Amino acid sequence: MALASTFLTPCAESTKDIQFVTGHANEQSCYFTFDQSKPSVRKHSSLRIFYQLQNNEKTPSKKKVAHLKVQQNQILPLPTHRSTLGAPRPLCDFLSQRAGMESMLNVNALQSHEYIGSNIFRCTLPKLEILNFEVAPVVDLSVVANEQECVVEMLSCKFQGSEVVESQNERFSASMRNQLTWDSKNGNGQVLEVNVELNVALEVYTLPFTLLPISAVETPGNVILQAMVDRMVPLFIEHLLDDYYRWSQTSDDLQAPAEELLCEKSSS
Repeated sequence: MALASTFLTPCAESTKDIQFVTGHANEQSCYFTFDQSKPSVRKHSSLRIFYQLQNNEKTPSKKKVAHLKVQQNQILPLPTHRSTLGAPRPLCDFLSQRAGMESMLNVNALQSHEYIGSNIFRCTLPKLEILNFEVAPVVDLSVVANEQECVVEMLSCKFQGSEVVESQNERFSASMRNQLTWDSKNGNGQVLEVNVELNVALEVYTLPFTLLPISAVETPGNVILQAMVDRMVPLFIEHLLDDYYRWSQTSDDLQAPAEELLCEKSSS
């Protein structure tokens, strides 16, 4: 048990209440008061001890939280593919289909995914083994597409596993936004713009990091996250454009709106 205490000894008869505090992380503090103002204390050289259990709401513990934020932006030419029958197949049509939504989610890299309504998918990532613990991240992602853009947002991120693993959900939060927009630039054809933003909040509660300034966590954390995003975004774009091309070569009569397909799936 980590014990923190402050003890003041009497130095004069006029000394009043003297306190010291004991406690440790995640527990209520205990205040012990030595009252020397009473005649009986001075006469009998004894101390009367008063014990008070301080409510946590009155003495909130200060949490150290590291906030990480990274961004990535890319602009590249956007081809307009045609079907085998010669019909144009713009990207917005692809992203309005279930195939386009699943490409935005990269479902091939997921352990499982399900549609839970209102354009929201619950996705389970492959299990990770960290310090002999199995961790299965589960994220809820919304996918909204129209003629001008397609936006994927992470609504929640939770860890599934043992009780120890799931307790970390209280110390971690994350949000992500992946926005695709397309437009014509100076009559030179369409361009695709990809904007990705990732935010992570981590409670810092273990030694030696609690003794360091919060920047000692945020600075290297941002470097690691930025390197990850810089590597993943180009791979995502390449994967998306490949899926878009394959979809454009399918027969016209195989296409159906994503909303219709998802409703059929949820009702079955």
